[in-house]
Amino acid sequence: VELSKAVLAGFDGIKGLRDMPKVKVYGLTDLNRLKERDPTFAFKVKNMSDDEIVNRLWTEGGIATRTENYYSRAVEPYNQQRMIRISLVHYNTSEEIGVFLKTLMQACRING
Repeated sequence: VELSKAVLAGFDGIKGLRDMPKVKVYGLTDLNRLKERDPTFAFKVKNMSDDEIVNRLWTEGGIATRTENYYSRAVEPYNQQRMIRISLVHYNTSEEIGVFLKTLMQACRING
């Protein structure tokens, strides 16, 4: 739950996904309800293609993400064909979350 909170709300002065103006997070973002969700986050970045974000996260931060519909009907309510998704597992660290968030923030800044 703590790492999920870090992804959404940030930590140590690093903005979380909820605080990045160009980032739209899909799904539950209420910090009081994190136990109700899996640590998987779907998002899009305004004025940037999903493929560009995935590429930048990989080349600049070594963060492996994917963009697709994941054969899931869960994307249907959001009227999106594809989304970027990151998933946390038991061995992820806060340092890795920091690299992800900083790299994403940098990508958003460079693109206006």
